[in-house]
Amino acid sequence: MRRPRGIAIVALLLGLLGTLAVVFGALALAAYALGGTDPGIDAESASGVAVIGATYLVIGVAQVFVAWALWSLKRWAWWLTIILQGISVLQAVAAMAFTEVTSVDTAAFTSLAFSLVVLGYFLTKGVRTAFGR
Repeated sequence: MRRPRGIAIVALLLGLLGTLAVVFGALALAAYALGGTDPGIDAESASGVAVIGATYLVIGVAQVFVAWALWSLKRWAWWLTIILQGISVLQAVAAMAFTEVTSVDTAAFTSLAFSLVVLGYFLTKGVRTAFGR
């Protein structure tokens, strides 16, 4: 079956975001490795940078993997996308409910809107059919 255009767009966006996360994670880990001996940075802050970098690196690799699976129309990618977007909705709602920072609310709302659009799209008959559902 031919890949629907919407799936291609979601896969490309996810691949781009994953690539950016990998780059950010690698830069954060490099900064930790190169700046770990800087006397102006305490060990706790440096460790935090390393944890954030490693987290972004893992998430980025996972996003690129899922993007590939979506592009390839792997059957299991449909379920994985539904689950991950559901988690993203919960994270965005929690971020908006438990923070008072306007920039966090704006980012969480954008994430929420994107996740809801992707969820709605992936539940359509054409997309389910493309993934053999």
